[in-house]
This record gives sequence, C-alpha cells and structure tokens, in this order.
Amino acid sequence: MFTDKFTTFGIEDSQGYKTVETLIWFITQSLGPIVFAIAALLGAYRIFYFVPIYVYSIQIYWAFDQSLKVDDPLLHFYALGCIFGVFLLLLTFIFIIQKLSKANYILIKNIKKSTRFLSTHVFDNYVEKLPEKDQKNYTIDTIKFIDSLDK
Repeated sequence: MFTDKFTTFGIEDSQGYKTVETLIWFITQSLGPIVFAIAALLGAYRIFYFVPIYVYSIQIYWAFDQSLKVDDPLLHFYALGCIFGVFLLLLTFIFIIQKLSKANYILIKNIKKSTRFLSTHVFDNYVEKLPEKDQKNYTIDTIKFIDSLDK
C-alpha cells in the first residue's frame, strides 16, 4: 500500500499504466485487502490492523481532496506514521527486555538462595557423620562454593 513511494522493484514496463509507481500502487491496493483477510483468519493481533487502516485513511483523504492530483504531497503523513510506529515498537522492545532482565535477576537470586539452603542443610545433617578429615575438606569446598555464588 505504501510501496510505490520508495521502490519500483526494478520494474521498467508500466504494463499500460501511466507510470511504474501507478502499477505498483494498483497491485498493492489489490493485494492489501487479501493480506488483511488472511491476517484476520490467522488471528493477528488487533493492534497490527492500525497500519493498513492508517494508510488507507490517508489514501481516502487523497481521493476526496480535489486539489491533489497525486498523493505525493501527503508523503509526510506516511512518514510520520512510520516513525511513530517504529518508536512504539522500540519502546515495546525496551519494556519487554527490562521485564525479562528483572525476571532473570529474580530467578538467579532464588537459585542462589536455594543452593545456599541446600548446602547448609546437607552440612548440618550429613557432614557431621563423615570422618573428621572429610568434614574439613567438605567444609572448605562448601564455603568456597557459597562464596562463589555471591560473585
């Protein structure tokens, strides 16, 4: 729907249309509703319907404005919509990454607590039954391991 504004895909023959851009515009206008219907069948998120509705709205405005012969003067509206969409997408990615980082931090913290608990539980209940030499070795290894968790 917006493709004719930035590429011609290397097409040189306009197939009887005034320009190659017009040909591409007609093709994308024909394929747009088909892609829209397929997306609806596949259960796309409703927020993604905003993009084609936005573009079609600009084109409807162009169709009813008699002073505009081509929709190129409305290009800044297309660009503003694209910039706003990319900005929202980046904000969403940043938000998701922050949430995942916080969840991972909490998970690692809980794993460290569990490991510390298990090592002290094993020491308190089972190490005392070992010979004295093995108790010392286990104690030294356990302390090193617990200290490594804090790094």
